[in-house]
Amino acid sequence: MKKLGLYFDTIKYLKCKQLVYQTLYRVLKVKPLASYVTPERSINTRLLAFSDYLPTLCCADTKNRFSFLNRQVTFAAGVDWAYAANGKLWNYNLQYGYYLLQEDIHMDIRLEWLKALHQSLYTGTVALEPYPVSVRAMNSIRFICRHTLTDTALLSAVHGELNFLSGRVEYHLLANHVLENAFALLMGGAFFQQPEWHNMGREILLRELEEQVLGDGAHYELSPMYHQIILYRVLELIDWYQNYENPDNLLLERVCSKASLMLSWLRNMSFSNNDIPHVNDSAPSIAYDTASLLNYAASLQLEPMASVQLADSGYRKFDSGSYECVVDAAAIGPSYQAGHGHADALSFILYYKGSPVLVEAGTSTYEPGPRREYERSTGAHNTIEIQGANQSKVWGSFRVGYRANTTVVREEAGLLIAEHDGYVNRFGITHRRTFEFEASQITITDELLGEESMAGIAYFHLHPSVQYSLHHHMVSIPNICTVVFSDAVEYVEAGTYQFAEGFNSCCPSGVIKVAFKGKIITRIKFI
Repeated sequence: MKKLGLYFDTIKYLKCKQLVYQTLYRVLKVKPLASYVTPERSINTRLLAFSDYLPTLCCADTKNRFSFLNRQVTFAAGVDWAYAANGKLWNYNLQYGYYLLQEDIHMDIRLEWLKALHQSLYTGTVALEPYPVSVRAMNSIRFICRHTLTDTALLSAVHGELNFLSGRVEYHLLANHVLENAFALLMGGAFFQQPEWHNMGREILLRELEEQVLGDGAHYELSPMYHQIILYRVLELIDWYQNYENPDNLLLERVCSKASLMLSWLRNMSFSNNDIPHVNDSAPSIAYDTASLLNYAASLQLEPMASVQLADSGYRKFDSGSYECVVDAAAIGPSYQAGHGHADALSFILYYKGSPVLVEAGTSTYEPGPRREYERSTGAHNTIEIQGANQSKVWGSFRVGYRANTTVVREEAGLLIAEHDGYVNRFGITHRRTFEFEASQITITDELLGEESMAGIAYFHLHPSVQYSLHHHMVSIPNICTVVFSDAVEYVEAGTYQFAEGFNSCCPSGVIKVAFKGKIITRIKFI
């Protein structure tokens, strides 16, 4: 019964459309690629023009050696396109085909790899899946257009993949997946002169970008990494589509407007050293970085929208000139696709003079297991935990049951008061956190509000580069700050945690745990 309740608490947030397609796609099984291929004589193409402004993401070499997510594999006897030893995400990267754009690898080798992958798809050794198909199709089209390739077998296979995608849009997942599908269908429709694909991609993009890009420019899954990924796709679309014969001006206008808004959010959220805060599912070296995307946009005569402040996303950023602090007053979102969300309400990340000081455990894996559970937990973030419980019920790899609702109580210059109700049902407690920002000091007041005084643990995760010493109720960080804890403090202890340097890469670092009852005041005084 407990497990049934957990499933109910998860499923109740889904849209009816998701439930319908979850059922439909379980009934309608995916066939091998051969079932979706059209006779070669019916395929027509029109070359698309790409600026190739951004450098290629290098992931392979001529020795059949592929490197993704900080794991490298050499295939001695031909590439195993179904290789699963490093997990599903690594295999997806193997299938994406970014190597097609690596000009340091001879054309014959790249063609051989792509045709071998297509052969695995024809035989069913590798299953067609909409997200890898979307990414691979776009990389394949760029590759074909760059080199004006006319190989009929190659064109037929890519056409077949898009034919499959047109009937398998990821409506059961929605969010960033359906956007990726739409970008691919629009590009594929333009390249193969298939109006039905073009129109399908157009309609999905107009609808989904309107919903998925919030008023302050954030992508609604609230992951800066996925925001960068989607923003790149938006810029790539503008890049080729503005030079396309007879473009849809309404679509181009809407997409350019969303690009400017998304650029604003990314610029507002990024730190002065070009880092993004790794909140929710975010990791370095996955997407093009902030500076690269801003420069790419400038090359397309696009600028961040002026005077847009962080608001709807729930994030706030305070910049004193010497320190930068990002506060997470966001809810897990969107409600119907919270798979990349963490139980991190009212957490914060702190940089000083362009270097990280207080961070979060980060994201190193999507594989189910203890590591994934920890990285999404409340205890992996700089916020308050009660009796080892998570504010929101994150479970599995990408599921969330009940979730904390976050409210901004008061906001003005240098002051933010927010609270969440993630502990109300279990403990009758509302966690309220007050941030007071001054030129050389941050004061954080945590209150556990309820009929009974409740004990909690405040976490402060230090970046691996930070040296510190603990003296009773004070942490000293040389040349940066002191952190003093006061009010109802029971004890302060230092421990270690595994900091995610990236996917599949962690290193030990220090964490300060402060036990208190009812209320605690934390003062961060900068040198």
